[in-house]
Amino acid sequence: MIRINLLPQEERRAGISGKKTLIRFFAGLAICMALLYAYGEYRIYDLKRQIQEVQVRSELLQPTRAKMADWNQKLQAISVRENLLIQLTGQRKSWPAIIAHLGMVMPREVWLTEFRSSDTDAFQIKGCALGYAELSGFLKRLEQHEVFTDPTLIKAEFDPSLRIIRFEVSVKLKGI
Repeated sequence: MIRINLLPQEERRAGISGKKTLIRFFAGLAICMALLYAYGEYRIYDLKRQIQEVQVRSELLQPTRAKMADWNQKLQAISVRENLLIQLTGQRKSWPAIIAHLGMVMPREVWLTEFRSSDTDAFQIKGCALGYAELSGFLKRLEQHEVFTDPTLIKAEFDPSLRIIRFEVSVKLKGI
């Protein structure tokens, strides 16, 4: 059944017409789409601006990066030299350090006359002592020291003309 409303426009019942509803719906949809498009454009603009700022910062840091690369190369060269020095020092004995450690364990009544290396981790000491007790104390202190190991008395003779004991000791190194 079809209804026709013949009343004048002012007296008609207010109702929602389908045409106006569709127009309002599409208008609202168009506004939403325009807002979403504007938001997307704003995000793109903001991201481009951030990218440009990062590029400018990156260009400003380029000299620093070049200096860092140069310093890293220098550090690597120093590291190579340092490792070479460590290898060379591990192969060589530090005679001043060995003599300094010997000086710490020597009593006043014992003195050295000769000092020579016999092989890679051992050396021989020749010296004199005022008595056997002093020589024994020296050997005991050598044995207890953290640098020396296995002190072996090779020879000990009493010299009656000087009233001293001449000795020869072989000592190994633990490590310096």
